[in-house]
Amino acid sequence: MQICKRLTLLNVLLASAFSCHSAMAQKADESSTEFHTEYFEVTVFDGLDGSLARALRQDLDACAQATDVLKFREGVNRIPFFVAPDYQQLDDALDKRFAGEITFIEDGLIKDIACGPNSDGNLFVSSDTISFCMVNKEFWRSVIDRGEFCPYVAHELVHIIQNELVGGGFRRPGQSLSEVVGPAWLFEGVAVLFAYLSRLSEEKLEHLVRLTREKIPPGSMKISELERFEDRLQYNKLHYQKGFVAAEFLLRRSGKSSFFLFYKCIGENEQWQNCFERSFNLSVENFYAIHSLR
Repeated sequence: MQICKRLTLLNVLLASAFSCHSAMAQKADESSTEFHTEYFEVTVFDGLDGSLARALRQDLDACAQATDVLKFREGVNRIPFFVAPDYQQLDDALDKRFAGEITFIEDGLIKDIACGPNSDGNLFVSSDTISFCMVNKEFWRSVIDRGEFCPYVAHELVHIIQNELVGGGFRRPGQSLSEVVGPAWLFEGVAVLFAYLSRLSEEKLEHLVRLTREKIPPGSMKISELERFEDRLQYNKLHYQKGFVAAEFLLRRSGKSSFFLFYKCIGENEQWQNCFERSFNLSVENFYAIHSLR
């Protein structure tokens, strides 16, 4: 059973604080290497070479800048980025990195959503540590060779900022994850949207929206039925597809900053439905009514 770590956002910010000058440093542990870019603190286990080394050292910041979302971060600390050969080593890395500041959650949704592998089993965000986690370096070399590195980074970077703005995505007993970070379809849809915005023109984006609509099976679940993260694994594609189409609609209506005002509002302990209306000038009920006709 994979173990997930949990710590407060304050602990993350304290643990991530360091000099703003880009520098290379070898950790005392010879099996790992740590280096800093302008926006990331990268820790690599089991070596780093070739195209993956170049991507992390040279391209990571450019990928982040291309998303145009860094300005919505409230903190200025670099984002932790862990590269490990497998999940056990990643587990050990997080133990070392956040030693003494972690509580363990051995079961439940938080572990599955925040720390479990995604469908690729390769790159995901740990909302409990507000950090990138990368495994399976061979997969990543193939991604880089195909020129697809930046969209992956952009998608996960948006999740980092969403989690930061809502206060880390931590839940009180009895709370659903959607109460803390908003509906699952929007959480994923915004990340998909900004990943596309990092490399597509507005015209091509509109074309992609039309293609996405065509791929959604007739009679599939309504977007109003895709709020729960508990259902995300079962209806995975729909959260991303319908979420992207909906997010693009909200983008044209209210602009980029509206999404991050929404998550900041949730972080101030407002119900997400109230934050939605405040940020997009549209009630959730009216939005669902409009979207059901699209």
